[in-house]
Amino acid sequence: MLVYLDDLIILSADAESHLSHLDTVLTLLRKHEVTLKAQKCHLFSNEVENFGHVVRPGRLSVNENNLKAIKKAVFS
Repeated sequence: MLVYLDDLIILSADAESHLSHLDTVLTLLRKHEVTLKAQKCHLFSNEVENFGHVVRPGRLSVNENNLKAIKKAVFS
């Protein structure tokens, strides 16, 4: 699991373990009275963008839009 301030990314090897991980995390959040906004929750995604990076199964890469912006930038 990746955590930064109010962002949680739960990474799992397969759907079955993902359900178990989700259950554990949601149980802990409920226990500590932490609420989530449903519209901000993205479940069972194969790709997640966070802090300019794209996380995919077995792979971490830089967001292409960020690379384009850097390539177009003029440094003096």
